[in-house]
Amino acid sequence: DEKDAIEAGLTEATHRAYQDSAQNLGDFYNAIGQPDRAAATYDAAATIDSDGLQKSALLIEAGQSAIAAKDLEKAQAEFEKAISASPHSAAGYEQLIDLMFRIKAVAAAQKVADRAAANRVDPAAFYVQLARGERDLGYFKPAEVNAAKAIDSHPGDPEAVQVLGSIYFAENRFSKAAEAFQRLCELTPNAAQAFFDLGTAEQADYQWFAAEKAFQHALVLDPKNSEYKAAYNQFESKLARNKMDALAKRGTGVSSAGINRSAIDDDAE
Repeated sequence: DEKDAIEAGLTEATHRAYQDSAQNLGDFYNAIGQPDRAAATYDAAATIDSDGLQKSALLIEAGQSAIAAKDLEKAQAEFEKAISASPHSAAGYEQLIDLMFRIKAVAAAQKVADRAAANRVDPAAFYVQLARGERDLGYFKPAEVNAAKAIDSHPGDPEAVQVLGSIYFAENRFSKAAEAFQRLCELTPNAAQAFFDLGTAEQADYQWFAAEKAFQHALVLDPKNSEYKAAYNQFESKLARNKMDALAKRGTGVSSAGINRSAIDDDAE
C-alpha cells in the first residue's frame, strides 16, 4: 500500500533525525485524516528540539492538530507548552486566545492577552483578535473597547476599522457603522467588500442614496460577485417599492403594487 510505504519512509527518516522529517510525518498524518497521530508526532519532535522558536512552532502545530482531532484539552496543553518554549513570541498566545473563544471562555482569553503583555509582548497584537472574538460571542462593549485600542495603536489598520464597524453594526448603531466603513473604504479603495459593508450600513440607516452609491461601487470593483448582485437587486426592488409608496401617500393614486386607486373609484361609480 502506497500510504503504508510513505509512512514507513517518513517514520524511518524521523528515527534517523533527518531535517524536517518529523514535520513531514506530522503533515502526512494530517493529510490522511489522522490529526491525533499528527499531534503526537509534532509534540514528540518538540521535546528534542533545542531551538525555542522552532519548539514553539511544533507545539502550535500539535495544538492545531489536537483541535482537528476534537481534543481541546490537549490543544490547550500544547499551546501552553508553546508559550513556555517562547514566552516573548505572540504566536502561542494568539492560538490560546482563539481556543478560549472557541470554548466561550471570554475572561480567560483576556487573561491570556494580559499574560502576554506581562511577558513584554506588544498588547496591540491581540486587540483585534480580542475584539473579534468578543463580538462573535455578543460581548459588544468589551469588543468595542479592544477595537478602539487597536485603532489608537494603529490608526491606519483596515482590519481594526472593519472590526469596529462590524461591532457598531451588530449593536444596530448603523450611522456609526457607516462612519467606520467609510473610513475603511478610504483606507482600502480597491476592496469591494469595504464598499459592500458601507452600503449595508447605509441601507440599515435609511440612507438610500449613499447605500445605492456604495453598492454600485462594490459591483464595479467585483462585478461577478453573486452575493453583491443579489443584495443590490433586492435593494433596488425595495427602493422602487418605497418610491411607489411615497407617490401613493402624496395622492397620486399609485400603490406599491402598481394599482391606480382613482381608476378603481371611477369604475365603482
